Amino acid sequence: MKKNATILLIMAILLPLICTPFLNIVVTQDCFVQIVSVSLNQTSLQIGEKLEVNLVYDLYFDPLDPLGIGSVSVTIGIQGVSIPLIQSEFTDVGIAINKVVILDISPITWAPNETGQVGRVQVEGWVQDSVGSMTDNVEQQFSVQQSNLICAMASIPSQISFHDVFNLTGSLQNPNNTSLPIPNHPLQISVLQNDQLIHSWNQTTIHPSNFSQTINTTLIGTGPFNCNVTASESDDYIPTGTLLSFTILKANITLSVTTNATVVQAYYPSTNNHSLFVSVHLNCQSANHSFEEANVTCSLRNVDTTMDYSDLNHFSTVIEAPSNPGNYSITITALTPNHNTINTSVPIRVVSRDPLVYLESNRSAAAYDDIIELTVNVLDENSQEPVANKTCSIYLFNQSVWNLLTQLILDQEGTAKISWLAQNVGDQDFRFKAVFHGEPEFTTKETELTITNTREFRIILKSTIDIIRQTNIFYLIQITDKDHQPLTNVNFTLIEQATNSSWSTALSNTSGYATLTWYLASDYALGPHEFSLLIQNGSITLGVIEVIMIVFEQTKLDLV
Repeated sequence: MKKNATILLIMAILLPLICTPFLNIVVTQDCFVQIVSVSLNQTSLQIGEKLEVNLVYDLYFDPLDPLGIGSVSVTIGIQGVSIPLIQSEFTDVGIAINKVVILDISPITWAPNETGQVGRVQVEGWVQDSVGSMTDNVEQQFSVQQSNLICAMASIPSQISFHDVFNLTGSLQNPNNTSLPIPNHPLQISVLQNDQLIHSWNQTTIHPSNFSQTINTTLIGTGPFNCNVTASESDDYIPTGTLLSFTILKANITLSVTTNATVVQAYYPSTNNHSLFVSVHLNCQSANHSFEEANVTCSLRNVDTTMDYSDLNHFSTVIEAPSNPGNYSITITALTPNHNTINTSVPIRVVSRDPLVYLESNRSAAAYDDIIELTVNVLDENSQEPVANKTCSIYLFNQSVWNLLTQLILDQEGTAKISWLAQNVGDQDFRFKAVFHGEPEFTTKETELTITNTREFRIILKSTIDIIRQTNIFYLIQITDKDHQPLTNVNFTLIEQATNSSWSTALSNTSGYATLTWYLASDYALGPHEFSLLIQNGSITLGVIEVIMIVFEQTKLDLV
């Protein structure tokens, strides 16, 4: 082709010279165009691949000719469709000019389906000048096919607990161009067990190519499973699928068991037998869940009773209690398809009767040194008869501790009494507790009573005193209640704050007076000093009072 162009050029130069002796004519060089070659990198492509068109052409026109013009155009389109998909035009002038045109085989443009789709590359060149014009064209065809799909899945745990919820996520990818979006592509996610379909979901990828499905394990149960993700066929893609395997483990459950009472059986004689009501609440450790199926049995002394239920979380039954007193246990067994079997034992004690314990007082309010009369009365709950010759303990609550006051024996009327001189319990009310000990015929039971504490203490003293060195000091204090009645046996301790050392201690007498005494040394520093007066009733601290003492020389003239 290049050889022909050279010959034409030589002829264009020599022809005027040859013709000159015969004709008086001036001949200019002709314009010229030739499509030398058109080649494709592939003649069969899939969606996502690139079509590369390599073009070589010769193009010439006289640049001095005002009418000279020419170009080479490349049109790529679908066979039979008039609208081109891409069009390029080149106007470079010269011999053996190389050009490359690249086309992305995009699913937006192509829809090959299973039969494929024919594409066309048409290259056309043309030139013209004042002498004439010339054209040349070459056409190549290629086919576009459906592409494969890659289903890329995010990893999931190989073992999952029943009741858990997990996300199955992934994306569809084009192996020829993984960044190519594949939105709105239909998928089906199926969970199978032993090749049997358990559950399925229909999905569609969202932009760019992702999909996600939340899977609740309660929908599919426990055991080994296969999850098959299938992407359907489309005009652009061949169907594909991927398989994941996982195991859902049985979940643990807990049993909460209650009975109607600790005492369940009459004692001697064994009449008025009580029935035992047993209630069971099933609960999964990971979440409150209504069980899809459950079987709960209650076993006492090798006799099994299937429990009824109001729903699959709550079971109950009534069983006959043993006829003899003693310690027993009820075994509760719960079976569900998707949970581990659980057994639990509930201890019960068969005793005779359930007591009614009453604690009363002659007053609702009292003060320190008042006499409080307490009365305990115990009855048999079933017969309402008094309980005699049994022990009942009386306790006083004092500074967060229950202290035993006394133990009483119930008389034939089921009654016991105590007179108690109220002690100082600080700002607390008087709280009493009666505990009935009736074993083996009765269960232990207790009751409480609170009496309002109305008394407060008052201190009469000098908060600032003058003292002289090298003398015996006598510091008088009086303590009474708010009604000015003296409080006895209250302990007073004088503490020097600077050294935290105790200087003197004394107890109040029957008149509520206490005298603190000490000797003040000659070298004790002159001037004011801070002391604390600690007031205690036994181990109970009633209060602390700040005291200022001013020390003088014996003459009282040299105050520092």
